[in-house]
Amino acid sequence: MREEEVEKRGDVAQMSRARVKSASMLQWGLELVMTVKRLAMEVNWETVSRVWDPLAGTGVIHKVMKEHSTHLSIMNNDWNPQLKWHEAMNALQAGNYHARKTKYGVCNAVVTSPWFAVLDIALPLAVAASCVVACIHVPSHYMTDLTESRAQYFRKLCYAGRLRVIENVERGPIGRRYMWVLIFKKPLRRAKMLCGGEASGVEMFTFSMGRFAAYGTTTEGAAQGQALI
Repeated sequence: MREEEVEKRGDVAQMSRARVKSASMLQWGLELVMTVKRLAMEVNWETVSRVWDPLAGTGVIHKVMKEHSTHLSIMNNDWNPQLKWHEAMNALQAGNYHARKTKYGVCNAVVTSPWFAVLDIALPLAVAASCVVACIHVPSHYMTDLTESRAQYFRKLCYAGRLRVIENVERGPIGRRYMWVLIFKKPLRRAKMLCGGEASGVEMFTFSMGRFAAYGTTTEGAAQGQALI
C-alpha cells in the first residue's frame, strides 16, 4: 500500500510509530486552532497589549491570536529548548514566574493550553502571572468532574464575579470536548472584555457553579448539577 493511501486512511496498523505520532500531533493542532479561534472571537482584546503563553508548544495560540488581533505583542515560552522561543523555563515552578516578572514586567494576559495532567498547578500560576485575565484551555471533564479543592477554588472566583467559562467549543478531528476557563483580576474587566456582555448567547458556568456546590463535588453530583444547566 502506498504511503499516501496509508496516511489518508489513517491505517495505524500500516504506519510506523513516528508516522502515527506525527498524525496525532497534526489532529491535535487542528483542534487547538479551532478552540483558539473561538476564544479570540468571544473576548474583546482591544484593551490588551501584551500576552504570554508559558506552555506554548509549537505556537498555535500565538499564530491564531495574531491573525485575529494583529496589535497583540505575544511572547512564548516552552521548556523544550529545541522550539527556540523567547524563553525555555519550567512553567510549573513559581520561582520562574517571579524571575520573569522582574525581567519583563507584568503581562496583561496569559493565554495557554497546559498539559492536562498538570492543570491544577499551571492554572493558578497563570492567574497569578496576569494583571488582566488568564485564559486556560482545558478538557470539559476538568470543570464537570470537580474535585473538592478545585470546586472551592472556582466557587470563590464565581462568587467574586471573576470567572467565565466558554463551553460548547467546536470539536475537531479527535472529537474531544474542550472549554476555555477565563479568570479576570477584577469583575469590571470581565464585563468590559466579554463580547456581547452577559447576554453573549454562549452557555457559561458562571451561573451554574452554585448548582455544583449544592449537589456536591462527586462525579454523580456534578452530573446532576450539569443536568440543570
